[in-house]
Amino acid sequence: MARANLFDQLVAYFDPSAGARRARARAAFEAFSGSGSDGAGQSPMNGRWIVSPRSADADIVRGLRRQRAESRELRRLNPIGAGAIETNLERVVGTGLQPVPEPDAELLGWTDDQAAEWKANTIREFSLYADSKECTLDRQQTFYERQGLVLGARLESGDCFTLMPDGEPTATQPYRLRLQLIEADRCANPMGTTNGDGLVEGVRLRGGAPVAYHILDEHPGAMVLTGKSAQFTGRWYDAIGPSGRRRILHHYRPTRPEQTRGVPYLAPVIQAIKDLGRYTEAEISAAVVSAFYTVFVEQDGASAPAPVFGMDGTNAGQPPAGQNETVPPSGQEVEMGPAAVIGLAKGEKAVFANPQRPNTAYDPFVLSILTLIGTALGIPVELLTKKFNASYSASKAALLDAWQHFRSERAWLVLSFCQPVYETWMAEAVSIGRIKAPGFFRDPLIRWAYTRAAWHGDSQGSINPKDEVAAYRDAIDGRLMTHERAEWELFGSDWTRTFPTKKRELQMLEKDGMRPVPKAGAAAQQQNGAAPAPQATAEASAQQQAGAEMVQAAKALHDRVEALSREPVKVDVAISNEPIQIQLQQEPTHVVIEQADTHVHLQAAAPAPAALQAPATKPESEIPCRVIAMRDPVTGLAREYLKVPLAPIDGAAPSDAGAPYGHRIVPVRDQESGLAREYLKLPLTAPVDIAEVLSRSSAELIS
Repeated sequence: MARANLFDQLVAYFDPSAGARRARARAAFEAFSGSGSDGAGQSPMNGRWIVSPRSADADIVRGLRRQRAESRELRRLNPIGAGAIETNLERVVGTGLQPVPEPDAELLGWTDDQAAEWKANTIREFSLYADSKECTLDRQQTFYERQGLVLGARLESGDCFTLMPDGEPTATQPYRLRLQLIEADRCANPMGTTNGDGLVEGVRLRGGAPVAYHILDEHPGAMVLTGKSAQFTGRWYDAIGPSGRRRILHHYRPTRPEQTRGVPYLAPVIQAIKDLGRYTEAEISAAVVSAFYTVFVEQDGASAPAPVFGMDGTNAGQPPAGQNETVPPSGQEVEMGPAAVIGLAKGEKAVFANPQRPNTAYDPFVLSILTLIGTALGIPVELLTKKFNASYSASKAALLDAWQHFRSERAWLVLSFCQPVYETWMAEAVSIGRIKAPGFFRDPLIRWAYTRAAWHGDSQGSINPKDEVAAYRDAIDGRLMTHERAEWELFGSDWTRTFPTKKRELQMLEKDGMRPVPKAGAAAQQQNGAAPAPQATAEASAQQQAGAEMVQAAKALHDRVEALSREPVKVDVAISNEPIQIQLQQEPTHVVIEQADTHVHLQAAAPAPAALQAPATKPESEIPCRVIAMRDPVTGLAREYLKVPLAPIDGAAPSDAGAPYGHRIVPVRDQESGLAREYLKLPLTAPVDIAEVLSRSSAELIS
């Protein structure tokens, strides 16, 4: 209610009814112009945006209760509010964040095998605790389900609390640690005490740090349900117990220094979401009215409703039909029907109501407002509306931008809830002897070495899994990423847990001779049991035979290179910007071995004496050529390269190229990784029509 000034008080004194009208008008105006006194965000307009610098708690606390109530209602009843919070829960928590212990083996003096054994045992013990609903005091959720409730409560209320009392061990739960989630409203000052130095909304501060929290016995709003109020009765909980064990966790994200309580996630957009909801309801109502196809009959001097669709005036407090000359008796009403021709009396005309709905400007206007809302919440509008109709690159950029926000929220959840619970649980596990950790309670550094853990959750998802899997595989091959991290980020699963299953599957396939062996140039495998065409079968067989022959040739060539490496060889090496040329004083050998970006050519021995040489021709490196890659249509990898001269070399004359029509360069790939281990350089025995080759869909011109 707006506060009355002196003039309003005088008016109310002499004329109470006029004073009441002025009070209502002033309250409505100030609510509209944003001069409210509770600090919550209302629309500032007309230059009445009156602000002053205050502390974080002074700004936040005044409007906090109303913001909590509005935020909860938006999550419960509004599609945008519910969607924003649920999107965070699905992407940040999903099925739950799981710990991967990472003990500091070097500090603890462990070998890799010892660290792996301790890690496996710790994972089993924590799963025994976290997978059971007995870890929570109300036995309603597992530890992983509780993560979503913690994040959801913080988003809609600004903060929440987790009490960690001790319960009694059971036959299926050997640990005493229990988790009890407390809603933000239950942390309040005792007996309605006002906020002051050292006490802010139920939080007792000492030196700026919270030392205790006053938790009410019941929720302040429970009196609506129970009819009684325990609004001011509660008890204090120390943040840290006498033994150094955490007793209560406060979950919130401070946005300002010296901030004691949290602000709801939807607070900056509460007004925008509510106004957008009202606008949407109005548009829906207008569309419903438009669907009724309303018709009005305009009459001169009529005093009753028109007799349309069975209305004869009786519903409007008018005389019955037949007693009013403007209303015909029952059965003579004007009714509309298919192909109906209706005659109107003198002085009557039909007027059709046209609300002009659906509104064509509705969608772009709403999209603009949703974009602003998404900007404030850190969620792109595509993800907020679950509508991806832009280009691939735009959708990918939106997902990447949103993932940065979700990763930040995930990191907060780990530090605020997951890791503190994990450390408290491990202290109990060590104290009762279920986990061996010498020195755990003696040295804080040793304790830190034991409690280190990485927390992984569901993966980001993929728009183009083929390319992304290939990128992760290259990162693993390049020693830039571990298998464990790659599997977490791609599929959200633990590599150490899936490895035994993969190993067992591979052994079973090899035992029964079912393991697929990819071969260079092999045709794609037939799917769904469809019988291949005879021509396709013949081509596949020919390609498989050619691949087998190339593998045998590669093996023989590899053996020859190995033999040459064991013999004393005089090597002359010239290093330049061109590929490294290595000349061996042995019989002619043609090999190209690729390693990273360096090409090493093993070529023929020194040229014969001048008397025996024919007229020299240009070396291959100086002959203009076209390099064409022939790619596999399924994998996209090059099956072979064609290096074809623009003009055929005279086959009658010897040349450094050694092949008048060019070469085929065939990669020999590793069966598992698909990477090229070496290349075979084979001469072409017939001229190649470059235009005809480039017309194929699998051909790609390199140079």
